[in-house]
Amino acid sequence: ENEMAKAAFIISRCGYTSVMDITSLMKKSILIPTPGQGEQEYLAEYLAKKGMIVTMKQKEFSLEKALAIANAHQYAFPGPANNIALKKVIADFIRTLNR
Repeated sequence: ENEMAKAAFIISRCGYTSVMDITSLMKKSILIPTPGQGEQEYLAEYLAKKGMIVTMKQKEFSLEKALAIANAHQYAFPGPANNIALKKVIADFIRTLNR
């Protein structure tokens, strides 16, 4: 957590625990979903649409390109007192699992 807090960007897979850690810290991130992991692909797409992360597919990943995009990206995090957005993300994700 200390190293994540110091980082300018966090580059990670898009697993549930990673997403929760990154969003709770409101850190700028570049998330690469594991190919074939539907839940990671869904989370990456959903959070990218909300402006909370930058995402790239593994086969298209380039560190230079990812950092350039991330530097230009206007990150949109929910306010610390507003957990409604985060609860909605989790509820939407859980609904997709129940399909």
